[in-house]
Amino acid sequence: MDPSRNFEAYRLSKVNQLLTNISLEMGRSDFEFRSLTDGATIPPDNISSGESEAVALAAEILYFFDTGNPPIFAGAWS
Repeated sequence: MDPSRNFEAYRLSKVNQLLTNISLEMGRSDFEFRSLTDGATIPPDNISSGESEAVALAAEILYFFDTGNPPIFAGAWS
């Protein structure tokens, strides 16, 4: 098992590439939104509608690829 292939490297980093003002981080028991300017935790109800939409779409796309036909999507992991 390759230790560099983990949830943060292969999933969370891709979601964060879509976000311009915040990042989605793994907390102790849940995910947290953090400001890219000062690292402060941001409550989910305080993120913008665009950021909320980007997170929702990213989750749907990742689910689609994770549950799809692996031979068809093999090139998508490269």
